[in-house]
Amino acid sequence: MADEYWEVLGDPYYATRILEVSELPETAVKSQLWLDINATVTQIVLPSNLEDDEDLEDHYKAMMLEDDQMGQLTESFDYHDKLEIDLLMDDSSTSSILATISNELSKSIHVSSQDLQCVAATIVHDAARSLVGRVCSSGSRGLRVHMEACIKIDAIVDDMAADDEVQPAFVPASKSAIEKLERVRVETAGVCCSVCIAEIAVGSEGRGLPCSHIYHEACIVEWLEKSRFCPLCRFSLPA
Repeated sequence: MADEYWEVLGDPYYATRILEVSELPETAVKSQLWLDINATVTQIVLPSNLEDDEDLEDHYKAMMLEDDQMGQLTESFDYHDKLEIDLLMDDSSTSSILATISNELSKSIHVSSQDLQCVAATIVHDAARSLVGRVCSSGSRGLRVHMEACIKIDAIVDDMAADDEVQPAFVPASKSAIEKLERVRVETAGVCCSVCIAEIAVGSEGRGLPCSHIYHEACIVEWLEKSRFCPLCRFSLPA
């Protein structure tokens, strides 16, 4: 799989977060991006009777909007990587930086760099915004921007409808299992709900799964009413 690209279905979902901005040694004049990548690629099986790209796009939109089982969830793959990239390179044009980031992301997640250009653009924008006013104040020193990027991608796999052993696309968690979810008070910043890809506000209450992953209550309840698996680690709740 490492030598092949996933065929992306729809647009990637992504969110970035600045973890820290720090000074580099005096000898370093280039600012650097230290990027933590957390990506999930979900396989989706689509019917074999879709004739062209337009049918595929319409089918995918309907599946997302109607929460129907027209696409079959088979498996998810998690990718974690760290990238160190010069933000101020010899050729410091924005296009060069975008190309560098999208190409490096492509190698890590096995998705075409073209499908990741929007992600790269957001990363560059957020990193550059964190450097505004700080490069001048630090003199000739470069700065390091430590950023996290959370990316979710749906990918197409071959039609498996003819396989009698394929399990139903989604099996919801039992009502009692959902009601027993632990209520967790979020006390530190940076806790991200991986369903909506948004940070859970400090001081607010989330719901925790037995695997210790925490989500917004509304997000995880809606998810578990369709699928009994944890969105992050695939921990299985009782059906």
